[in-house]
Amino acid sequence: MTEYNFSVKKGDTFNGVSFTIIVNTLFYVNLVVFPVTGATNRIYVANDTGTKYIWSGSAYTVTTNSIYLDLTNASLLCQFKPDAYSAAALTLTNLSGLTITNAVNGQFQINPQIINIPWRTYQYDVQITLAGGVVKTYVSGTMTVTEDISNV
Repeated sequence: MTEYNFSVKKGDTFNGVSFTIIVNTLFYVNLVVFPVTGATNRIYVANDTGTKYIWSGSAYTVTTNSIYLDLTNASLLCQFKPDAYSAAALTLTNLSGLTITNAVNGQFQINPQIINIPWRTYQYDVQITLAGGVVKTYVSGTMTVTEDISNV
């Protein structure tokens, strides 16, 4: 899961955050420790060089591609909560506050909007229901809402 952290000021217009979801990526110290036989539809990254590889069926080959989560016909749900057990202070869906900007390349954004929830740090995650009904959470993090001192 990828974690994103950001801050906004209460009452201000939040300009949004864009996300790209890359899936099926495995990280290893170096090429030497890759599995003897790889799997298709996965990207293998050698951390020592940052080089990406795919399994061709018989060997690892260098690639510049990534495998993105296809969001075609997916639905999105994002909830901002003070903690994992509290009710949501802000709920966004792809009908209200989230937009899939490039479905094939796994890109979506939180739309610009006025943030008018109490100032504090919120935990959030984005639940994605894929076209086939599979539910995944690939994005989480924190959003800190700071006090709007202009109203004091």
